[in-house]
Amino acid sequence: ETDTTNNDTETARNALQRRPRQSRIAHKKPRKMTEVELDVFEVVDSPLEGSGSGYASGPGSGYASGYGSEYSGGSSDSGTEFVPRALKKEKGLSPSLEEVEGARSGRRKRATSGLRIHTSRALLPSIYSPKSQSMLSASCLAALAILGGALAVLFCGFFAYVVDHSPSSYCPSQPAEEGLRVVGPGGRVRETVEQMDASSRVGQTRVVSVKEIMREDDPLSLNETAVRDLMSLGGVGAFYGSPFSSPLSSPVWSFSSWRSFLLRLHSLSLSLSSPSSPAIPFLFGLDSFHGMGYVREATVFPHSIGVGATFNRSCGEEVGRVTGWEAKRAGVQWVTVAGGGVCSSPSWSRLYQSLGQDPLLVSSLLSSIVHGLHGPYDPSSSPAPSDLKDTKDTNINININPKNLKDLADPSSASTSKSPSKGSRGTEPEEGETGPGKKSGMWRAEREEIGAKGGERIESGVGAMVAHYVGESSPSSSLDLSPSLLSPSLLSLIHLPPFVSALLAGTPSLSLSTSSVNSLPVHASPSLLDDLLRSALNFSGPAVAGESAMKRMVEEQRVAANEQKAVEKGLSAGVDAGGRGEDRRWGERVMGEVDSGRESVERVGERAGRMLTLKERVGILPPSPSYPSEESSPALTYSQTIDLLASLQDPDPDLLAAHRLQALHVARQSLVLLRNSLLPSSLPSLPLRLPLSDPSDPSDPSDPSDPSDPSDPSDPSDP
Repeated sequence: ETDTTNNDTETARNALQRRPRQSRIAHKKPRKMTEVELDVFEVVDSPLEGSGSGYASGPGSGYASGYGSEYSGGSSDSGTEFVPRALKKEKGLSPSLEEVEGARSGRRKRATSGLRIHTSRALLPSIYSPKSQSMLSASCLAALAILGGALAVLFCGFFAYVVDHSPSSYCPSQPAEEGLRVVGPGGRVRETVEQMDASSRVGQTRVVSVKEIMREDDPLSLNETAVRDLMSLGGVGAFYGSPFSSPLSSPVWSFSSWRSFLLRLHSLSLSLSSPSSPAIPFLFGLDSFHGMGYVREATVFPHSIGVGATFNRSCGEEVGRVTGWEAKRAGVQWVTVAGGGVCSSPSWSRLYQSLGQDPLLVSSLLSSIVHGLHGPYDPSSSPAPSDLKDTKDTNINININPKNLKDLADPSSASTSKSPSKGSRGTEPEEGETGPGKKSGMWRAEREEIGAKGGERIESGVGAMVAHYVGESSPSSSLDLSPSLLSPSLLSLIHLPPFVSALLAGTPSLSLSTSSVNSLPVHASPSLLDDLLRSALNFSGPAVAGESAMKRMVEEQRVAANEQKAVEKGLSAGVDAGGRGEDRRWGERVMGEVDSGRESVERVGERAGRMLTLKERVGILPPSPSYPSEESSPALTYSQTIDLLASLQDPDPDLLAAHRLQALHVARQSLVLLRNSLLPSSLPSLPLRLPLSDPSDPSDPSDPSDPSDPSDPSDPSDP
């Protein structure tokens, strides 16, 4: 029935076979239409404006987006279009208004012969024209640019917030000091460091566990070969720990046994010292959280949590004074006396190492312990049990304002009872002085005094090391050394004040926590070490790495690929000394950093100088050529230090008995009474009285079943 000419058919074929400029289904390759399919269409003049096919339909037109669209189609330059013949006969050359509106609204109309009418470029020229497409592309690009800019602004704002609230943000910027700090009388530390070669400087930063120099077949015998190996690598700054796994695992050494062991170790160290560097005695340290528990017949006090329960500064001073005096008689010059952690989580597995859950209480008692340890102690003036205070210290004002810490450094100060609205000097606080949001000027007064304390001589000859800086007492779980998540305000107002108070009391060294704070290990945190501890607080003593800290950074915390990288991170963050539990390889790794150029010899000299500062303060740093021993600045040679150790005598048994009575007094002061009246009525009553001996013993006067006992808990009239 076609009435088109061959020329028209050829034109239609060529137009339909031409690839469209924009196919709605781009992933399907168009194919040619057959002769039978072409007979269904007729070429007519386009009744609509613009070029392009308007009604190319059929079972899969080139412009159709319906089902099975796979035919090739297109438009000619003359503005012709292809219209189904049946549609032309029924509707005429122009589509009806209803069909045009239906096409524009996306509704598809059924045509004759099972064909469908689809929208095309002619019906929607504002969308498919090249000009409109370019405008649409420009609009999309502009929208993407605006979205990207908004995301960039949000990211920059979040980054600025994190930086502004990081621990380093509230550390006031301090000018970096050039070279080694001159501490102590006469600058003996500087001159000693200048006389040391690189290996000797590295050796002063080495802290070795005692178990690593003991024989494997006899853990209580010294392995001289291991000591010679250490001395050939530049010496040792300190030995730490005991050969016993615990005080209860085996009989511990007595005072004389400890001195004999240390005399042998000192003599061997002196004979193996390098001739190119001055002979410097090593420090020997022990864990003494509640007395010298690793020494037989020494006094053992309640744990730190018990001392905190006394609320009594005099008890804290007695703990420190007795511990320091007995440590000196055993030949120990360095002890870890207490922890500065504020226990904010009852599930913490080391809760017994904390002095309490209030930062001011912990700060006050910790400073009193340090004062007692460092101060002079006359055994003849030891107080009798009847002279000990039996009351709580009511001067402890529970106030977490960190500006009160300056006055807590002096236990005799009564400034803690002043109004909390006053500043640390008893004057009205300056603008921006109080509150967690202050930044500039925080710890300003404390910084000056901590710097001045860095050169004071320790009268007792035993230096304190406070553990563990900082944040491990607020773990995310009850597991030991779990990571902590602390906001800047919690860190500055809760967990940092006890350590500031200890530094104000003259603490010469800090032991670092092996846990993580805000997903970063303390040993790899420059903001907590270099920025806060050094710059803001002006601490000049050594920051000592915890036991096996480098291994934990590799195996558990996974912030370093190997232990060499862990040492690199630790040194760059501000760790001064380490090696406990590291199999004597700390010095080798530090020398590796020096040889590679990542650590300068001058920086190693600064770290060695901090260890020498500790030795000078406890009185074992030998005199230097320009600064000999003087009355105002006494100094002993290595041989004199050994002679002094050999001259020590065991404590008098009566004096040790008096010390045990003092420990008993602290234990009694730590008792806490639970009152049933404070419990809700819905809960059962707690027993306030338990049998302390065999209840079946008829001679026991404390038998709770005795009806004549006036303190019988079953008596309803008993308060």
